[in-house]
Amino acid sequence: MQEKIITSVDFGSSKISASLAIIHDDDCEILGSESVQSDGILKGAIKDESKCLRAFSDAVNKIKRKTNKVVSDVYVGINLKDIRISEMAEKVEVKNDKVEKYDIKKVLSKVKESTLLGNDEEIVDVIINFYRLDGKVSTENVIGWIGNELEIDCAVLVGKYEQLSKYKAVVRKAGYKFAGFYVNQIAAKNIFLRENNSIGTKALVDIGNETTNIAVFNNGEIKAVSFRPLGGNNITKDLSICGEVSLMQAEQIKCINSKCYESIYKDNSQGDEINIGTYKFSKELYYEITKARIEELLKFVKLDLKNTSFYEGLCSIIIYGDGIIYFENVKDIAKNQINRKCTIATNKYLGMKKTLNITSLAGIEEVFNKINLLDEVSTSFDIEPNKEKDNEEIE
Repeated sequence: MQEKIITSVDFGSSKISASLAIIHDDDCEILGSESVQSDGILKGAIKDESKCLRAFSDAVNKIKRKTNKVVSDVYVGINLKDIRISEMAEKVEVKNDKVEKYDIKKVLSKVKESTLLGNDEEIVDVIINFYRLDGKVSTENVIGWIGNELEIDCAVLVGKYEQLSKYKAVVRKAGYKFAGFYVNQIAAKNIFLRENNSIGTKALVDIGNETTNIAVFNNGEIKAVSFRPLGGNNITKDLSICGEVSLMQAEQIKCINSKCYESIYKDNSQGDEINIGTYKFSKELYYEITKARIEELLKFVKLDLKNTSFYEGLCSIIIYGDGIIYFENVKDIAKNQINRKCTIATNKYLGMKKTLNITSLAGIEEVFNKINLLDEVSTSFDIEPNKEKDNEEIE
């Protein structure tokens, strides 16, 4: 395999993260990650393309300067808003009685052609769950295996064309080639569900500032997803309204005191108010609002997990993201609200100084695995709605 550069960019509501890696043979070396404050994205959807374009360009320019590499193709990481899963399986006769990349590509092509799409939908990604070669099931790469009939079971991720086209437009207007999509919360399995950690039914819960995304896996296979436009900013907004302070002041109060908000409330040696610069905030009000909103978010997580039909069999839930994980005693609250074993994936848990770029890093590995399997740089798909809209200029 020739040396290739891959760049993944996660479009988030609060930040845009870019990671760059170089691939040589079977190795992937991550050269760096950078992030900038997001703009033009609200609750997981692009609302202002011009603002989003500027933020995206800033993020890519930062990673280019950091790595001193030229970026041409960009893989786009998106959340689970309007994403649905369609499980598909197709098979072909192995061309030369030995599985080659050609055979796998042919099966995947049949999967894409067989996927039923609405007029407003397109394929986001196709994920291989397992192979079946002459009836023998394997989750390992079967290239080079001897056999006659190859079947592949896949999870086809389908999204809404209108929103997906906005991501493509931002990338292209910035002067780059759109290479394909990956879904952040599904790619996160590369971080959290490696090898033996993938065994059983597990949920990855990404609670950000404006959205909550859930991906449920069974033995490493994606089985269900959900999305809610709720996150840590709901705490900020309620603090602002109830405490009669600006959103900026409320965010400052939240961030400074999150790691000890309960301890501050129970500390009778201090006064009844939290002092932040020149303004004050009731300790009791801060505690009650914060705890109530965290509990509310986690109740919705439990509800969404129950709606997937996998709740009863869940053996582990991993909660990550910048929304609530750094609040004091959040693990106990999560356990009480969801009634399942919960892990809070802080930077300490992950062994990282910062977790700002974790989604784009996971995206790099997701893309690398596809390239390593099929020797293809692009994972974008040609099957889209009836009208050819991709190349239209978006005003």
